[in-house]
Amino acid sequence: MVAVMAIATTALNDLRSKFGSRICFSTPLLDTTHKEENGLIVSCGKNTTYFRLHNDGLRIAEAIESSSPNEILYYIARISEINELGDIPIYIIGNEEAKKTIKKYYKTVI
Repeated sequence: MVAVMAIATTALNDLRSKFGSRICFSTPLLDTTHKEENGLIVSCGKNTTYFRLHNDGLRIAEAIESSSPNEILYYIARISEINELGDIPIYIIGNEEAKKTIKKYYKTVI
């Protein structure tokens, strides 16, 4: 299961001390690539894809347990419906197949 949430450093330290290596945290917010710019940053890992939308500040940070091009396209479409992406660049990182698929629908894919 993947969840995106804010957590206090003290709570994180308490969880790590109790569960050790059995607990794992990662976040799209730690990646500062393109954070100064408006854009949708889609970072694809082996099994998880992170979405971060900056549009005059952080608007969305989300993760899904998939790197399927069609599922990534679906989430970009949902984000676009909610936030009207317009001409905002979409950065696809780590999945060339997804980039190729999404370029068919969005002209601002980088």
